[in-house]
Amino acid sequence: IHPACEKILARTLGVPLFQEQMLSMAMVMADFTGGETDDLRRAIAFKRSDSKMVKVTEKLHRRMTAKGIVPEVQEKIIRATGNFTLYGFPESHAISFAHIAYASCWLKAHHPAEFYTGLINNQPMGFYSVNTLMQDARHHRLRILPVSILHSSERTAVINDHTLRLGLNRLKNLTDATARRIVAEREQLAFESLDDFLRRVRPGEKERRSLARGGALNGLPAVEHRRQALWQAELPLHDDLLPIDTASPDFIPAMTLAERLSSDFAVQGASTGPHPMRLWRESWGSRKIQRASDLQNLPAGIPITIAGMAICRQRPGTANGHCFISLEDETGIANLFVPKDTFHQFRQVIVTEPFLLASGRLQRSQGDKPTVFVTSVSALSGIASDHATTSHDFH
Repeated sequence: IHPACEKILARTLGVPLFQEQMLSMAMVMADFTGGETDDLRRAIAFKRSDSKMVKVTEKLHRRMTAKGIVPEVQEKIIRATGNFTLYGFPESHAISFAHIAYASCWLKAHHPAEFYTGLINNQPMGFYSVNTLMQDARHHRLRILPVSILHSSERTAVINDHTLRLGLNRLKNLTDATARRIVAEREQLAFESLDDFLRRVRPGEKERRSLARGGALNGLPAVEHRRQALWQAELPLHDDLLPIDTASPDFIPAMTLAERLSSDFAVQGASTGPHPMRLWRESWGSRKIQRASDLQNLPAGIPITIAGMAICRQRPGTANGHCFISLEDETGIANLFVPKDTFHQFRQVIVTEPFLLASGRLQRSQGDKPTVFVTSVSALSGIASDHATTSHDFH
């Protein structure tokens, strides 16, 4: 077991055990019945209800006095119960949390393809979008293959230890019934052409467009790229479901890389292509603008200017009005701390712009983790807003 996981397990597993010991002590020292012990358990679990705890502790006092327990011992027991209540309230799911945390760490370390496939297939969940999960998978040397009617299952699937294939369910507007039909027809006989696919699967108009725009029809004979697929998918059909003429004009150009990114985010909310910040940096980037990975090796206090896609904005009630932002680029995620006054000054930009340019100074928190203390924020110019995934904001 990793030392960090071992510490979590030791701490959390001990909480329920101590609670049960206290409940057993109440049954012995105060002759509590099973029902009265459950009342004590509920009072401990819901520490916000002081009246419940007062009522139960008064009963403890009376019962222990009747049994002749000396006041000093009574006070120790009551004090221990109260102290545990203050600590134990958030620990009602301690064992489950410890188990899930350890199992997740182990799975990510030893079976990363299965780990990321499981997360992608169980959306919506958690803190990060599918696109961010895919970026993190790449940083862990996994290859992610795009959606394809020739190869994809209904859901994302593991190909081997280092590769996974996105499922048909990643495409918007594609119904579950159509996805099942694609897989079933393909298993009986491989699709010979786009005509053959349309005749056998019978996707709706929106489904045809989504499949074409997402690149899922690429690889079929006479479909070399997405624009060809879009042209052919838009052609009218005969009553027998065969297109009049699926041949596309030779002059139709293939989509540029930036256009493919826009299409991916539009129909999938994620992309197997390069991170938008990589394209921006190649065209507009400045050496003065640091990447997320650069922060790991820079000293505290140094002036910082960083840019990226805002994937999370948080302003919890306990933060006294301060804001926390996660900026993602092609190298990872940078954490930003925006003081209350700075947040109000740049609020409109912070909450509406998908790509941000932030300046400030580098701080290092507990564990030597880098955080940018932000003094100014602006929209990042030179990058398309439709190259951004959905941000997890103010939850």
